[in-house]
Amino acid sequence: MDEKGLIFTLLVVFSVIIVGLLVGMVFMSVNYRWKIRDAEARAKGAFDIALKANETLKATNEGDFKPGTYEMLSADGEPMELMAGGAKRAFNHGDHVVIAEGDEITAVGDNVILRKGD
Repeated sequence: MDEKGLIFTLLVVFSVIIVGLLVGMVFMSVNYRWKIRDAEARAKGAFDIALKANETLKATNEGDFKPGTYEMLSADGEPMELMAGGAKRAFNHGDHVVIAEGDEITAVGDNVILRKGD
C-alpha cells in the first residue's frame, strides 16, 4: 500500500470512529432526557401498566395496579375492547376509565397500555 492509500485508510477509520462517538453521545443524551421525563412523571404519580391480551388486573391499594383514572392507549391507535367493571366495552385510543378499589379490568384480544395520571 502506498502512502496516499494509507493516509486515506486512516482518515476513513478515524471518521468512522468520530461518527460512532457522536451517534453514541446523541443516543445517551436522548436516553437521559427520557429517564428524566419518566422520573418526573413518576414523581407526579403518572406511570404506565402494560395489560396483555386476556390478562386481568384487580385494583388494590396495596398492589401495583391502584384505583384511579387511567388513560387507555393502544399501539396502533385503533379502538380496543376491555372488560371493566363487569361490562365489555370499546375504548378509543386516549379514552379514560375510572377504576375503583376491587374493580377488575381485562384486555379483550389486544394488548393495552394503561397510563395512570395525576
